[in-house]
Amino acid sequence: MSKLLASALFAASLVAAPAVYAVDIQNQDGVDHEITVEMQSTISNAAIPGPLTLKAGELHKNLCLDETCRVEFNGVEMSVGGDTGLIIKDGKLQVAPKAPRG
Repeated sequence: MSKLLASALFAASLVAAPAVYAVDIQNQDGVDHEITVEMQSTISNAAIPGPLTLKAGELHKNLCLDETCRVEFNGVEMSVGGDTGLIIKDGKLQVAPKAPRG
């Protein structure tokens, strides 16, 4: 009976697991770009030191994991969080639909 109970508890924990939200960004331009990312949470130790270089065509997943962050590109700043997709296209930072996780 204990194996059955343990299996049921494990299955319930998988179903009840909290959703993980993250910001993804993709550089759809043909050249490398630098972005600056600043976490807005005071409890986060996940600050990205200095600018982040996105190579042409590169997708960077989980940029701001379960928190809000500020993304700066070419003088434009965006505060983003949740399950957000960002793209750099034609030299501009834009919000875009994310590909489904799976």
